[in-house]
Amino acid sequence: GYTGPYSDRPAFDIVAEAMSGVMNLVGFDDKPPSTTIYGMADVYSGMCTAYGIMQALFMRERTGEGQLVDSAMFDNMIALNEAMIALYSVSGQVPQRGQSKNYWPRGAFATTDGYIAINVPDEIIWKRICEIMERPDLADDERACNGPARAANTDYLAPILEGWLGSMTRDEAVAKFNDAGIPCGPVYAADDVFTDPHVAARRVLMPISDPDVGEYRFARTPPLLSAAPELPADPPPNLGQHTREILESLLGYDTADVDAMAADGVVQLP
Repeated sequence: GYTGPYSDRPAFDIVAEAMSGVMNLVGFDDKPPSTTIYGMADVYSGMCTAYGIMQALFMRERTGEGQLVDSAMFDNMIALNEAMIALYSVSGQVPQRGQSKNYWPRGAFATTDGYIAINVPDEIIWKRICEIMERPDLADDERACNGPARAANTDYLAPILEGWLGSMTRDEAVAKFNDAGIPCGPVYAADDVFTDPHVAARRVLMPISDPDVGEYRFARTPPLLSAAPELPADPPPNLGQHTREILESLLGYDTADVDAMAADGVVQLP
């Protein structure tokens, strides 16, 4: 029943506008903006909205008063892109696609059998990289001594790092970086996610048995709550599958009433 701003706008129009809040930074500097993960605005907005509902319910318990929870996809995407807002507000920088002007290395780097993701936010981490590469001279080199310097001298530094990583496998590189206390992880494809022991230990992928499709796995919605019951591993219901159960058991309709509503097209039965 919400009739606020944009309530009359087509859904796809609103989704496209929401994604405009993050797309300018996605992709390469010599190409147009790229699309993001499909459904990111929808999924993240759902999580923000759920959080807002929980806050409103908690406040109702304290004050006895309800409130409107107003959650807009465009607002949520702007909030998710908080680094862009801070950079422009503090320094006047307008971040663009491609290499950052303020830090390096950050992104995907190739090994012999795949990519790893590296993030170097400060000089402490950069010094650790220099040590494991056996290039301690780069820690104090004026071309690499801080983030802006490294970002401005990638033509010199990138071949050094890429050449060193190109001599080992993805798992070897990840292990070496993690042992040295450097933020790093493998860049996963779908099959990597399904075979990762951490994913299995966290029970991220939930097995679902569907009579039409067979057994498949679906990503759980975070977070996990210690006191919450285990989620039912039920497949999506067919159209009208639970209509009679809900109307008769929960709402007290007679079987004849449900049959009459179905005959009139008011509800759908299996």
